[in-house]
Amino acid sequence: MYQEERMRSIVDYLQAHKRITIEEICSLFQVSRDTARRDLVKLEEQQAIIRTRGGALLPAAPYEIIKDYNERLLAVSKEKQQIGRIAAQLVRSGERVILDSSTTVQACAEMWVAADTHVITNSINQADVLSSKPGVSIHLLGGQLQKEHRYVYGSSVTDTLARYQADKAFIGTGGIEGGRLVRRV
Repeated sequence: MYQEERMRSIVDYLQAHKRITIEEICSLFQVSRDTARRDLVKLEEQQAIIRTRGGALLPAAPYEIIKDYNERLLAVSKEKQQIGRIAAQLVRSGERVILDSSTTVQACAEMWVAADTHVITNSINQADVLSSKPGVSIHLLGGQLQKEHRYVYGSSVTDTLARYQADKAFIGTGGIEGGRLVRRV
């Protein structure tokens, strides 16, 4: 087996098992400890692994930048509409509901049919969408505007939110994608 093939196999093993030892490399690939160390040194130089005493780990997955709100509205929109329709059907007349600023939750706001409801949100988009729905009272939390992601944030938002009691809350999971952590900028 060539070194490049072995190194690819080491990375594949790490993806499945999260760690590998020198002894495991020697046993799996029938190579000497020196050869196993050289493979790990080369993989570390390529930033494919993190060498440890006696083995290696995969580096932590880098954070992925979350796209701005309008770009996210277009991503998997059919699925978001299906989720939004089901979520909106869970809301009953007279309830207080918290909506976050995710694009999937916006699909819920777009499908909203329950009258005589009170919505608490930090999302300017959710407030805008619901403003055309009859019988919906909107409580927009005040704070600093995050323009690209269309929400308000800050201590005033959390302080005000703490005073509300809600029957339901719809919160998107924009922070996790395919098992990787993501962050907003």
